[in-house]
Amino acid sequence: MRMTRSDWSRPDQDAAGLAAFRIYFYAIIAWEVWRYFEHDRVDRYYQQPGFHFKYYGFGWVEALPENGMTWVFLALGAAAVAAGLGLLYRVTAPVVAALLAYVFLLDQTRYLNHFYLMVILAGLLAVMPANRFLALDARLGLVGARSAVGAWTYRVLRAQLVLVYVFAGIAKLNADWLAGEPIGAWLVARSDVSRGDIPDRAVLRTPLGWAFLRLGRPGGGFSGSGLAAVPAHPVGGGRGVGLVPPAQLADLQYRGVPVADARGDDDLLRPRLAAAGVPASRG
Repeated sequence: MRMTRSDWSRPDQDAAGLAAFRIYFYAIIAWEVWRYFEHDRVDRYYQQPGFHFKYYGFGWVEALPENGMTWVFLALGAAAVAAGLGLLYRVTAPVVAALLAYVFLLDQTRYLNHFYLMVILAGLLAVMPANRFLALDARLGLVGARSAVGAWTYRVLRAQLVLVYVFAGIAKLNADWLAGEPIGAWLVARSDVSRGDIPDRAVLRTPLGWAFLRLGRPGGGFSGSGLAAVPAHPVGGGRGVGLVPPAQLADLQYRGVPVADARGDDDLLRPRLAAAGVPASRG
């Protein structure tokens, strides 16, 4: 059946789904901002380094000096909370999209495919009527309340998610992912989980890898290229090889942590990370 322009714009779709997506999406952004402050990433990623790798054509995008980036992330977190509540949405939603894009373009080594996805989704949400239902704007009478939205809002969001996860799934069809890496390395890296707690990680790592291949990994991930090998827990009698995304690799190298040891002794990796002052991963 052919879709007409009126089919896309006719407000006949329940607005509750779009409102729920708005709330969850901006809550995730606010949570990520909190994590950046909790792990001191704002200072470590954007204020301490004297050099950032730029995207082609965006060499003019520079980090703000001194405490400027702290204020950027504070503004991003506040705008995300307001947009999630549907408060002054036509102002706060574009602010979130602009600040996310700005932070994304600052340093190519911080690239994550899900970060890129969040920039796109933030831009799309900024032009959608996502503040007409379950929103303070509608409650305060700043906009007219509606219980239905155009079908185009759902179709655009679904299409974007499908594009990202289909191509991300194709990119992960390589020997490392099919062998259960880097899931195996991530399981071992959990300092709060002893090896005895998970008797056979080989049983877990491959199903987890396939699950992520199909469903994706909200709030994290990597582009599938430019990976570096680090010693990992030897499973099944062989020496496992973990993969570090470019962003994490750059952070380790910046802090002087050896990430390519020919000896392959994974028991030495955690003490080296601790000695370099790298906090243990907590998810």
